[in-house]
Order: sequence, then C-alpha cells, then structure tokens
Amino acid sequence: MPPFDWSQYLVLAKDLSTRSDEAALRSAISRAYYAAYHRAKTFCASKAILITTSGGNSDHHDLWETCGKRAGITFAKVHTIGTRLKRKRKNADYDREIVGLASVVSDCIKDSDAIFFHLKP
Repeated sequence: MPPFDWSQYLVLAKDLSTRSDEAALRSAISRAYYAAYHRAKTFCASKAILITTSGGNSDHHDLWETCGKRAGITFAKVHTIGTRLKRKRKNADYDREIVGLASVVSDCIKDSDAIFFHLKP
C-alpha cells in the first residue's frame, strides 16, 4: 500500500466546507490544518531540515517555529500561515463558540492551499 497522501485531508476539508452543520465545519478546519502540517513536515524531511525541539512544546509548535527560523520569505510565510492555522484548529477543537465559522473555514482552506503552494515537492 502506498504512503498516505496528506493532500487528501485538504480535499476532505473542502468537501466538509460545503455542509452547513457545525461539526462538519469544525472538522473542515481540523482537516485543513492537518493537511498543511503534514505537508510542511514531509517537505522538511525531504530537504533534510531538522525540526528543532524546544523542550516541552508540541511537535506542531516545533515544526512551525523551525520554519520561522529558516532563511527566506517562503519559510517566513509558512511560519505565519502554519501558526495561524494551528490557532484556528485549536479553537475549532476546544472553543464552545466560533464567531463567523463559515468564514474561518474558508480562511483555513485558503491558508492550507497556500502551504501546499509554497512547499511544492
């Protein structure tokens, strides 16, 4: 069986974003985030970029911070987008209320698409 294609999470996020129920919309945010996270993680591995650990922080935090410490505008954008996506994913998973949920979903899908654009294989 071939390795999982993480971009399929983004496809699922886009599909879920067409629904109107809150669970689907919150799940769309999560899937958009995880698509971007795994794309960035896979990209770093393919370029032999070592993810620096900061001790006590999550792998997710460490990945986005590593991107932020790399030279170049692409990594700066990836850091900013990834950090923003992570915050919105956490809100979708833990906050009881999200103002403008449909708009947040749309923004997350755009951000995930941007990560895929900036980190082409």
